[in-house]
Amino acid sequence: MNRTLFGLVVAAVAFAANAGDASMKTGFKDLDANGDGKLSSAEVSSQSMLSRDFKTLDSDGDGFVNETEYAAWSAKSPAPADTTEPAPTTNQ
Repeated sequence: MNRTLFGLVVAAVAFAANAGDASMKTGFKDLDANGDGKLSSAEVSSQSMLSRDFKTLDSDGDGFVNETEYAAWSAKSPAPADTTEPAPTTNQ
């Protein structure tokens, strides 16, 4: 029982670490499709939270989100909830 519980804890920690890596794929440079150093509302349309907060985080009101504005927002935003099921383990 303890070995199974330990295995589940280790798997959960490893999964959480990998989830952090996946979120990096939606960093500023990944979202900046045209490479102009700023995000348009079109470039973030697939990101529901970012799209929802777009006008608020455009602090200078220029219609774009620059890297500084994005970094401030992303530091405040909660990480997405993990809704996946853990992989089954075998008792040995």
